[in-house]
Amino acid sequence: MKHNDKNISSDSPNDQELFAQLKVPYKQDKSAIWEQLSSKIEEESPKTKVRSLLWPKLAAACVVLGIGIASVLKFYTTNITCPQGQQLAHTLPDGSIVKLNAESSLSYAPYWWSFDRTVELEGEAFFEVEKGQQFTVSSNLGNTKVLGTSFNIFARAGHYEVFCATGKVQVEAKKSGKIIQLTPDQFAKLESQNNLVKLENIDAQSTLAWTQNKLNFKATELTKVLQTLERQYAVKIDLSNKITEKHIYTANYNKPTTIEEALELICLSFSLKFEKTTDNHYKIEPVD
Repeated sequence: MKHNDKNISSDSPNDQELFAQLKVPYKQDKSAIWEQLSSKIEEESPKTKVRSLLWPKLAAACVVLGIGIASVLKFYTTNITCPQGQQLAHTLPDGSIVKLNAESSLSYAPYWWSFDRTVELEGEAFFEVEKGQQFTVSSNLGNTKVLGTSFNIFARAGHYEVFCATGKVQVEAKKSGKIIQLTPDQFAKLESQNNLVKLENIDAQSTLAWTQNKLNFKATELTKVLQTLERQYAVKIDLSNKITEKHIYTANYNKPTTIEEALELICLSFSLKFEKTTDNHYKIEPVD
């Protein structure tokens, strides 16, 4: 230590020149040093702010992703179509069974089923619903809601009819908002798209005949009978212009194997005859 003091206090010319060039690194006072440190902190602070905004952005991205996934689950649908001349059965995600009549279609969201048991129906179908949360069948003219039951719905060409086979059924007319409750063997019918009426003690065999592969008509106009045959046999049937009177048909029998057999039974009841004009095309006219 003494040796260093001696060297620093040396009066030699060389030592004095070296000492003059020597710069002490911390000759600023405390305030100057603090000012420099503060300026550096301010320069680095924006980086800290950028990092603090990362989590809100990630949270927002997760929300958007969640909404996208939910939309896919909710709006992805399964579509079931039963063509003319056929009938088919389909099992829904919860085990409920739906049987579609000819020329009918059904759609639902399979991945959203746990949140909302809703199906869209066009045509005619018979449902056997497993117990659980509310089950809804929606169509253009009305909604039918149940928890666990069996029922038949006819929703076609401006007509809406619901028959309760077991349990309880709630039927709502979409346009008027009228709601009625059905119990077994009760029937709801929408008249003029506004007036929903309930009929008591309906014959189940008449309404559910198609599910047993039967044809059942009760005081039914001939034109509607032929429309049913067109769907059941995938054919086209024309009435001659010579047929002007309104024919009412009542019958209940096993569905014939061929359309020719079915037409023969109907024509005999009204002194009519039929002929096949082209493939799957028939014409009915009076007997000469």
